[in-house]
Amino acid sequence: MIRRIFLASTVLAIGFGLMAAGNLRAQEKTGTVSGIVQSANGKPLAEARVYLQPSDGHAPHTAQTDAAGHYSFANVKPGLYDLRAQFGGAWTELQRNINVHANEEVTVNLKLQPPATPPAKPANNNH
Repeated sequence: MIRRIFLASTVLAIGFGLMAAGNLRAQEKTGTVSGIVQSANGKPLAEARVYLQPSDGHAPHTAQTDAAGHYSFANVKPGLYDLRAQFGGAWTELQRNINVHANEEVTVNLKLQPPATPPAKPANNNH
């Protein structure tokens, strides 16, 4: 009888321990990074690829903008991040050291850089 009580109480203790560990993971504090990606002339861009990379160099998280140009990264661990978007071969300016805090949303709007003007071709003066 004592063995059964001991075994039952051990099983309950392990079960409660696992539940407590699960609750701690569920309570991890994270933030959100979101915004809009715009073309060089200010129009929202659908299907732009957005990269959110931890400033320590770890692999980036990626998202794609919706029809209104909106992107969002949820459940981002607190820390410093770099953010950039790409669309059709053009990139936005790199936004560095975006500070994400627990339970907060950081809004960063991104705008594609205007395409570089190619240098003028030299005049051909050979007659």
